[in-house]
Amino acid sequence: MSYFPLKAQILDRLKDKAGRKAKEVANNAVQNQRSKYLEKLRKQRAEMDSSNYTCAIAVSDNTAFYEEDQKTRKALNSFGQDFLTDGRINLNASDRIADATDPYEKALSQMEWGEMMMSWNKFKSAESSFLKAEKNFIESGKTENIYYAKLLSNLGLLYSNFSAYEASQQYLQEALNLRKKIIGEQSVDVAISINNLAVLESHKGNYTKAQELIQQAILMAELKSADKSILGIMYNNKAYFQQMIGQNQKALEVYEIALQVLGDEKGQKSLAYQRVAINKAIALQEIGKLDDAIALIEKAMKIRRNQFGASSPDYAHMLNLAASIYMQKQDYKKVESYLQDAYNIYKKKLGEQHPSTAKVMNNLGLYYLSQNDLKKAEENIKKSYEIRKNTLGENHPDFNASQENLALVYWYQGKINEASDLFRKSLHQINQFIASYFPALSETEKEQYWAKFKPTYMRFYNFAMQNGEKHPELLSEMYNAHITTKGILLNATNKIKQRILSSGNQELIKEYNQWISFKEQLAYFYTLSKEELKEQEIDLVKFERETNDLERKLSQKSEIFKQKVDDKLHTIKEIDHALAPNEAALEIIAFQEFDKKFTGNYIYVALMAGKHQHNHPKFALLGKGKEFEEDELNFYKNMVRFRKDDKNSYNTYWAKIEKLLEGKKRIFVSLDGIYNQISLNSIKKPDGKFVIDDFNLTFVTNTRFVPDIKEREKKAKNKPNKKALLVGYPNYGDKGTIPSLPGTKKEVEAISPILKAMGYRVDVLLDNQATESNVKKADDATHPDILHIATHGYFINEVDEGSNLVFGIEPTKALNNPMLRSGLMFAGAEATMEGIKNDKETSNKDNGLLTAYEMANMNLDNSELAILSACETGLGDVKAGEGVYGLQRALQIAGVDAAIISLWKVSDDATQELMKIFYNELKTAKNKPDAFRKAQIKLKEKYKEPYYWAAFVMTEN
Repeated sequence: MSYFPLKAQILDRLKDKAGRKAKEVANNAVQNQRSKYLEKLRKQRAEMDSSNYTCAIAVSDNTAFYEEDQKTRKALNSFGQDFLTDGRINLNASDRIADATDPYEKALSQMEWGEMMMSWNKFKSAESSFLKAEKNFIESGKTENIYYAKLLSNLGLLYSNFSAYEASQQYLQEALNLRKKIIGEQSVDVAISINNLAVLESHKGNYTKAQELIQQAILMAELKSADKSILGIMYNNKAYFQQMIGQNQKALEVYEIALQVLGDEKGQKSLAYQRVAINKAIALQEIGKLDDAIALIEKAMKIRRNQFGASSPDYAHMLNLAASIYMQKQDYKKVESYLQDAYNIYKKKLGEQHPSTAKVMNNLGLYYLSQNDLKKAEENIKKSYEIRKNTLGENHPDFNASQENLALVYWYQGKINEASDLFRKSLHQINQFIASYFPALSETEKEQYWAKFKPTYMRFYNFAMQNGEKHPELLSEMYNAHITTKGILLNATNKIKQRILSSGNQELIKEYNQWISFKEQLAYFYTLSKEELKEQEIDLVKFERETNDLERKLSQKSEIFKQKVDDKLHTIKEIDHALAPNEAALEIIAFQEFDKKFTGNYIYVALMAGKHQHNHPKFALLGKGKEFEEDELNFYKNMVRFRKDDKNSYNTYWAKIEKLLEGKKRIFVSLDGIYNQISLNSIKKPDGKFVIDDFNLTFVTNTRFVPDIKEREKKAKNKPNKKALLVGYPNYGDKGTIPSLPGTKKEVEAISPILKAMGYRVDVLLDNQATESNVKKADDATHPDILHIATHGYFINEVDEGSNLVFGIEPTKALNNPMLRSGLMFAGAEATMEGIKNDKETSNKDNGLLTAYEMANMNLDNSELAILSACETGLGDVKAGEGVYGLQRALQIAGVDAAIISLWKVSDDATQELMKIFYNELKTAKNKPDAFRKAQIKLKEKYKEPYYWAAFVMTEN
């Protein structure tokens, strides 16, 4: 036998053995390196406060602490270049730590890395790690354990930080459900999940829901002896939610509890304690307790200074906050000193080209502006403007703030052209943000964001009015800005969502939810600096493009989405073009007076569009202040109520407007502020005639709709299969608590044959059939062209928080939402008023009270006219630029073309007669407003006083 084959086999075995040994050495090296990484990871996590990434905290001041960021950088450097790419975190870094074979162990390591990234605000890296961990947990089949529940919670918190609220809600709810299933209904982990959902609800503006959840979380956490850091955060959150709905005194008491829980010697150095202290200081500042606010912020500053020294950027941040309080206290020496110290620290530690440096320079500029030192104001704000432009980009809200502040400086310097240019750019940027983000927001969220932007418009209106005569182009820009933003909170967001979610079209629902998520994330991305976008590998342009593409797809699939999501900027030229020579469009605008600060007085102006020799709107300053808004208004109301001859209101509220209207007959009028409480037609002129005699006033919610209204009027005739729903004389109950309205039965019975003769199919609901639920059935399936409701209306001006139910609504909810304090009464309402029904009665059940909130969610898109034939159905909370929060607003949101409501208590006989005349006039009139005007003029022949004939107002939407 030859030995060569045997020798070859031996050599092959030796080679295999050597290969296996080499692989073993290599694998051991990899495992050793991985073990070192894990050891470092766990060491870093041991130094972190776990509440940073497990328990959500609500804060008034969102600025990240610099020292925490320094820890991040130091920790990252300890992992070496394997984890960094061009100085940024490698999104695959977690793979270097995780075990390569066991998906469960791999998932745990990836989750740990993700938690560390989230604690350091490296959200993109955290998301990458968490999503990989989720995939590996699922692959391992081990998803019913506390670690997977924790991962779900982490993802929920992460997406909340991203402002991706839909995704956040889904993950947080899954985490809560899983924790309840594994641990039981009562545990610290379950309490944390409930807390996290509470903070999410607050981000969405649902503070009542947030309060309910946080109370549950606190009770459970106390019962289960939760760690003080967790409990302290929960108390902070409860206080913050109270602060957000104006319960400041209660909030202060709870903030103090949070500080006591967190506040041992070690706890005072914690990030959570610092956050709570700042929250409480800001709450004290808001209610004017400036000495207490200063004492608290100075204490926090001392702690921070002892921790990190007087040259720490975090100490500089505290100086900046303290300066704002001293500014309010008018202790100007401290303001300048603190801001200058903060600037020096930022410049030394962070460099001049840094957003924090730019922020304090902006504040210094505003301080110098308040002191009328325009040279220093311009110098500081201009530098801030340039730094923010370079570091944040021109789409960033902070850059826009510097842009507007520089416009203010130029205004006071008399550089009107330069100021105009910057104001124009600033408003354009806000309009872009509104167009791209607002459609996805709920009404509550819109209110929060609009509160940030509205002051810019108010300052511009002051600037435009002050300089409008010499620079009339400013008046056109003011008109455009107003019609674009007026009623910006008046939206059909909830209707769009309900329609799409109830459509049954799963693809449409999925794309709609994705669109909401994209919009929410866009708002967050707009707040990041260029460096932060780069570090988190966010391609903003690409993300905007994807969002727009998705919006186009939704518009193709959903007609209501296409109609309601309108990002068009409207201009006065469109209106001018639509108007005939004898027509005009009149915007009455109420805005707060600004003189280096807002004075609290409201200015009223009228801007008129129309075909005339000028290319810009005519304008008139109507009045301002308490006398105009309160004293004269009360005089007008009393003259109407007591049927007295009013010789004052013409000069106060109409004379200056009339001078603008020479040669005009039909006037499209959009009201604002107190003008919503005046029936302009009722104003008596010096010649003894009323406004209604000389002018055909067509009231509109916004004059930007004039072209649409005129087009609609052309198409209104000869519509087939018209339907009308008439409701009246409800059986409120047997006790007589609510007065019966037999006159409404006569009204409905008189109207019905008129409408039938006009070709309408008429449905009548009287007595026990006149229920809330039957009225709600006037939806898109059986929608009426005309909806006529004759019953009691109500508006509750004030709410006692200590009361039980308020007209069937929980008092805290009613207090915060005027749409819940306004409504109509139907059959069975008496029981609700008496509190006989279950206290848990919810708004979607038939309790005999149809609130404005419920009415707004009805689908009346195809209804031409709604008439609320009852007393004071036009009442509600009046908000400048937004109209009246009440039944009229509800009908606008519901989609009615035109609505008739009343401004004061009306005579039954006069109302019945007015309605009969109106419906008869409707047979031959050119349009609905024309028919209504003719009806009021005819009624005026019988009843001379405006009390009888001018109570009702028709408004086109």
